[in-house]
Amino acid sequence: MYLGGYITYPRTESTHYPNNFNFKEIIDNLSKDTSKESRLGSYAKKLLAEGYKNPKAGKDMGDHPPITPTTQYPHNLDSDTLKIWTYVA
Repeated sequence: MYLGGYITYPRTESTHYPNNFNFKEIIDNLSKDTSKESRLGSYAKKLLAEGYKNPKAGKDMGDHPPITPTTQYPHNLDSDTLKIWTYVA
């Protein structure tokens, strides 16, 4: 999924997002999930409508930010890989 551009770098010890991380952009992208098997899209739409809080500070281990879905929505993943992507998201 990383090589396909669907998630950020998967090997990290950090749990801290950079101060300028654009959560809205990621949540907006997640709102495009219209699959019947997933409630992710409707949940993301609710977050956008009602507001959301950024995660707690976490720990920056100096390697990479936490694993995060990218703005590229996975329209062509097989069902097992899509389940893993949804878990990450």
